[in-house]
Parts: sequence; structure tokens; C-alpha cells
Amino acid sequence: MLKPSQKNKTVLSTQHKLRREKELACAYDSLTTHDIKQLLNFCYQSDGYQFSHLLLASLYSARSISHLMDPEIRLEDSITDCGQFGILYSSMKHPDSLTSANNSEPFIFLPSTFLMSIREAQKSDIEEIESKLKSYLTEINKKHSTRLTLGRIKRYLIKEAAEFNLSQAEVSFIADNRIREHAGSSYLSISAKELSEKHLRYLNHVQSLAQQEQFEIGSVLDSPSAEKVMGSNRSMPNKEIITLFSKMKNVVNVALKSLPSSIWQIYNDYTLFTVCLLYMSTGHRPSRSPFGTLQNFDLIREVVWVQDKQAREGANRLLPIGKISSQHLRNYLSFLEKVKDVVKYSYPAEAESISQSLSSQADLFKLKGKTGMTFFSATTQRECCTTTHKFAKNWHRHWLRQLLAKQPNINPSATDAFMGHENLLDESFSIFSSLDVTELRKISEAIEREFAVLGIDALRVAL
Repeated sequence: MLKPSQKNKTVLSTQHKLRREKELACAYDSLTTHDIKQLLNFCYQSDGYQFSHLLLASLYSARSISHLMDPEIRLEDSITDCGQFGILYSSMKHPDSLTSANNSEPFIFLPSTFLMSIREAQKSDIEEIESKLKSYLTEINKKHSTRLTLGRIKRYLIKEAAEFNLSQAEVSFIADNRIREHAGSSYLSISAKELSEKHLRYLNHVQSLAQQEQFEIGSVLDSPSAEKVMGSNRSMPNKEIITLFSKMKNVVNVALKSLPSSIWQIYNDYTLFTVCLLYMSTGHRPSRSPFGTLQNFDLIREVVWVQDKQAREGANRLLPIGKISSQHLRNYLSFLEKVKDVVKYSYPAEAESISQSLSSQADLFKLKGKTGMTFFSATTQRECCTTTHKFAKNWHRHWLRQLLAKQPNINPSATDAFMGHENLLDESFSIFSSLDVTELRKISEAIEREFAVLGIDALRVAL
């Protein structure tokens, strides 16, 4: 006679049970095609158009009912160049720019009828509206065995985002997630047309689940409104970056023809080129004396220790740098050795300062001012360097975050860690972190590929 099997109580079995329970809980908290079909059928057949439109607006925008009813949220019921659609704006705030960019605040296109119902609902009491909507959903759930809730309806787009190639950043723009929910949202610049094409395909996909009429999106995507760029005004376009690095390189090459009188001009402009390259490689926040001393670099392992936020030690991070950046830094260090030898008799104090930098006794990046060596900063750079480009503050971080948002194979948590955008309880660089260093390497590799596109390479200056 077989004995009854003993219950498995090992640690691994317990972990497996918890994992399965979590998977089931997550599955139960999402909606199925049946749920969405019944929701749409109810909404389109209901006499209460205002409540139906609010539910559909939440489904299509990934925003809560209370968010949609916030009177601070700006909307335009209809746009003459968008046919049956209007515009629902985001509440995200983006910093002003020092460049000519004038990007629009983030927005999405929604059917005009939905937006008119939202405007009408904004005059009502939120709790009363939500209570009635919950009653509607309870009625549908009882009748059709669905699992509809206001929260699950709002999250449906997030669940389906990958099917429409919507990145986490793009979903953040659509859903109007506040900065605290996605630290890099204010750094991003997104094409309205590109985002709208993906979002409107999602709308028509949902419509098709319940065999409802498709929205005509052609006029929307061809409208002037869709030509706008949304978000950050500080993300420098690639054309400007190509021009900037070309100018910095040309300034150095021209000055080489005037040696030895141009030695300090070459030194200052080559240092500016180096700092800009490393800024783009690491996302280092702009600061006085960036990157500190040479001991913060390990060119054998190709990593750099970044300390760019004094108010928060947790923002310090060890980041990989790519081949172009590490080779350029080697070239720069060789250049410093030659400059030190060239000026040791004519400028002994400056030669000693460079010697201290090479021995990690002083900050690596300095500039030669009128009265001697000075620290590198935005102010001293404008005073000492020939290249007079007016940099928008944090331009390189906005550029980098924009680049990484488009990389489907990069873990968003790794991006947050790389940029120093972690939340207070995220400990990506602690000894117990599960974040693999290869995730950070993927970021440095993506930056290297973009450098190749931009024509940026390690610059060698021979004196």
C-alpha cells in the first residue's frame, strides 16, 4: 500500500510556492480580452454617455478618473486639423531652455466626445462620479463574470504597451506619470507623431476587440499638431552635437599651427573636448571640478567613480565607460605629460599644477586662466575656452536619457542607476543588489554606438 506523500517543506519549495502565488495574483489583477470586450459593449450601448466616456478615456489614456477630473488638467475638445479628435495635455513640467528649442508640453489625442465628457465631469464631485462608475462596473461583473475595476482599467495600457512598441518613457508621457514615478520623464523629448502613431494603434486594437468602429487616424497623424516635439527643451539635437564636436576639434587643430604661443589655447580647448566627451559617456551632472582626481578612473577595467551629488552619497556610482572614452582619456593624459615638459621652465607653477593632477594630488580637469591654473566649471569654461557654444544646463544628461529611452534591450532600472535617478530606497550599487554590471555595460555600449553615428572619436593631440 502506497503511503501518502509528505508535504514538501524545503526552502526552495516555499520560494516556488510564493513565486506561483505572486504570478497568480498579478494575473488576477489584470484584465482579459473578455473583460475589455464586455466593457466596450456596455459603454457603447449605455445611455449614460458621460460615465461611459470617462471609463473609455481612462482605458485609452492609462489615467485614473480622479486625474481626468482634475480641473488643472488642460484639454482642447476639438482641433480643426485633427478631425474627430481633441487634445488632452499632461501636467508634466519641463525646465526652460537656453537653446532655440521650444518644445510642446506632452499631450495625447483622444476622441472629442470623450474630452467633452471629461470637461463636463470636471464640474462634478469626484467621489460621487467614482461611486457611480464603481456601481456600473459591479453590474457588468455580475452579469458577464468579468473582473473590471477602475484600477485595472487604468493599468490595461501599461500591460499591453510592449505589443505596440511603447517604451516605459512613452507610457509615462501618455499616462502623465509624475516625475516621482519616473525620474527621467522631465529629461525626455519625444516626437508627437511617433508617440501618437503607437498610441492610436492601441486605441483601434481595443476597438477591434469588441468589433467597434475604427478611429480614422490618418488626419491626426498628418496634422500640424502631430509635427510638434514634446518634452525637454534641453536635449541637444544630434546635428548640433555633430557641429559642436567638429568646432572643438577644428579649434584645436588650427591652434596647433601657432605653437608654441598657442599652447594654453590648445590645452583649454582640448580639456573642454575631453570633459564634454566624458559628460556624454557617463551622464555626470555638471559641476565644479567634474570627475575629481585621476584616481577616480580605472582605465584597465574601463570604469569611473562618479560623485556628482554632494547632498546625497547614495547617488555616487561606479560606471563603465566605452573604448572611445577610455582611449581618449589615455590620449589626454599623454598630452598633459607633454604640456608639463613643454612649460616647466616658462610656466613652473602651471607645470607643477599639472604634475599634481597626474599624481592624483589635485583635480584632473583644470583650465589656464589669466592668473594661473583654475578649476573647470561652466563659468571658467566660458572665460578660458575658444569654443563659445552656449551650453544648456544638463544638456548631455537630457541627450543621454533620450538616447537610452529608445533602447528596448536596456533595463529601465539600469538607466535610473546609471543616471543617478534612483529612488531613495533603490540600492543598485550596494553589495546585496541584484543589478548585474552587464546591464550597465549595455548602456556604455549603446553610447559608443551613438558616438559612431555622430562621428565622435578619441582625439589625439601631438605637440
